[in-house]
Amino acid sequence: MEAAERKAATDRANNAPGNSISTFPPISCASCKKSLPYSSFNKNQYNKGTSKGRCRACVEKSLEDEKQQTADKKSDKLKAAKAKVDRAKTPMEKLKAESELSALEAEHVTGLKPMKMGRGGGRRGRFSSRGGGRGRGRGRGGRG
Repeated sequence: MEAAERKAATDRANNAPGNSISTFPPISCASCKKSLPYSSFNKNQYNKGTSKGRCRACVEKSLEDEKQQTADKKSDKLKAAKAKVDRAKTPMEKLKAESELSALEAEHVTGLKPMKMGRGGGRRGRFSSRGGGRGRGRGRGGRG
């Protein structure tokens, strides 16, 4: 999907009146070291130049690698939590280990990190969006 959109955008740019991509000299990608034309880079990467600019293929590969590393870390955390449940001896240790495991499993399923309840309390700052300021928004009495 992204590749098709990118190709369509490149075609539009190539066919625009008065716009010639041939005016941009080819530069080499910082990752794969290949000398590539302007169309192989996005605008930001091309403007970084030869020393730091990466071609689209290298950027996409980097993003996929990062995604895979994140998934691996999450699965390792889940395995460690399961092992911790198995090692727990006292009921308190079991409860703590099982709650950590269930939080990790819920995060895996929903994609949402668990919230820690019961911490803090009160206003966070003088102009907090939670109310509690002077006067306004505290019932009908007072100014405002």
